[in-house]
Amino acid sequence: MSTILVAIDGSDESNRAFETAADLAAKVKSDLYLVTVIDAADAAPSYIEGVTPETTKALDKRAEMTLMGYVERAQQEHGVHAEFGVWHGFPPKAIVEVAKEKNASMIVIGTRGRGKAKELLLGSVAHDVARNSTVPVLIAK
Repeated sequence: MSTILVAIDGSDESNRAFETAADLAAKVKSDLYLVTVIDAADAAPSYIEGVTPETTKALDKRAEMTLMGYVERAQQEHGVHAEFGVWHGFPPKAIVEVAKEKNASMIVIGTRGRGKAKELLLGSVAHDVARNSTVPVLIAK
């Protein structure tokens, strides 16, 4: 059985990625692996130096609750088996590493569609993943 990895960050774009991946998984009889990557650099409020263990636990718990909701939706609405994990690190790199570790046959990720000019200046997680992945990447808009 193949596995489709879906990057979830709680945004509307990641919800579209989930729906796209769940529909595809149902059609091709794949499992889903849902991943949220917490970037410590982005997780700490600006007035805190670093992330405390308590902050990390709270972020992990919130991500787990969100992902459990997606697992239930995958099973109930799409008839697809899904598992999840919360990882820490730089999101583009971590998503590619998780895909390798889980032997994913594909990655599905959302994009905010900022436009070419902003993307050239800022880059995007989706495009970094696509550039560095060894498996196909489907970018859901």
